[in-house]
Amino acid sequence: MKHFWRTALLVALGGLVPAADAWSARETVRIGVIAGGDAAAVERWAPTADYLERLLPQYDFALAAMTENELRERLAGDALDFTLTDPGLYAQLAYTYGIAAVATRRVPTAAGPQSHFAAAIVVPANRVDIARLADLKGKSLAAVHAPFGSFHLAWRELQHAGIHPFRDLTQIALERDSAGELLRALLQGAVDAVAIPADALERLQREGVVPPAALRMLEPQPATPEFPFARTTPLYPEWPLAASAHAPAALVDAVREALLAMPADDRAARAGGYAGWAPALSYEPVFELFRDLRLGPYGENPILAHARDNWFVLLFAVLALVALIAVAIEALHMNRRVAEAMRGGRRAREQMQLFASAVEQTADAVI
Repeated sequence: MKHFWRTALLVALGGLVPAADAWSARETVRIGVIAGGDAAAVERWAPTADYLERLLPQYDFALAAMTENELRERLAGDALDFTLTDPGLYAQLAYTYGIAAVATRRVPTAAGPQSHFAAAIVVPANRVDIARLADLKGKSLAAVHAPFGSFHLAWRELQHAGIHPFRDLTQIALERDSAGELLRALLQGAVDAVAIPADALERLQREGVVPPAALRMLEPQPATPEFPFARTTPLYPEWPLAASAHAPAALVDAVREALLAMPADDRAARAGGYAGWAPALSYEPVFELFRDLRLGPYGENPILAHARDNWFVLLFAVLALVALIAVAIEALHMNRRVAEAMRGGRRAREQMQLFASAVEQTADAVI
């Protein structure tokens, strides 16, 4: 009997060895999420990595929170397979390292999951002096602080309206307060205008945080089936999960299919604050914003940017320099003419002296 159990145990252990070998042989897939290295980002996104492992057990998904510099270093060294970043950073990394969006996250809203976002620029309804975006010149603006959010979207629209925010606004307040707190500050007169997510404005009005009649949106665009909220700005795509340039195509396809199959109420989605994934949207609107504002990969040399913003002063300085050079050249020519005249006078005096000397010598000879 002892021999029987010993044999059975050896058979069972022997059967586990191939499974253990298969588990240890799983390919590691490295995902970097932008978070400044904080642990909260790992808590939010780790369930997403767990979800992918459940659907793709042949892979070991290793997720790490990183700063922007760390993401760049890993991508430059081919040490990342996927990234999770805001749309602005994605555009910069795509431009530099060739990463490509695999899927776009969907965020929960009162009108259902959305894969786009936009901003609403609002003012108090009684501010008759602010009827359009151009009227914000000489006024103050507040927005929620974000790496890529409502302020960047509003900045582009203000620039299209002929306003340079950092030159023409009296104050730009990028706050870590909630959108509701910013709207309350707006109604209290602490700021002239506020830029907030378009869906947040409608939600706060519906919840009674701010009375709908107390606010007015500047240059509103109506709700559409694609985005069922009024907004001031164009639409921009939500966060993407992106594949690095060296990620195998079979892995990228498998991850895409797994993400698109995620239910909106999956545990991973709830932990990450999103509602599933949509096929990757075009991120060209983000690139266009960066080109318009000369940000990110399209940023200008600071000296050139300063020269462009102060072209009149620069032109005056160039003209003044040209005038000084012209005066200096004329003074040089005048000095040369004076010198030549002096040399001519000297030669004339020498000739007269020679003539006088010759006359004296002739007179002496005659005598």
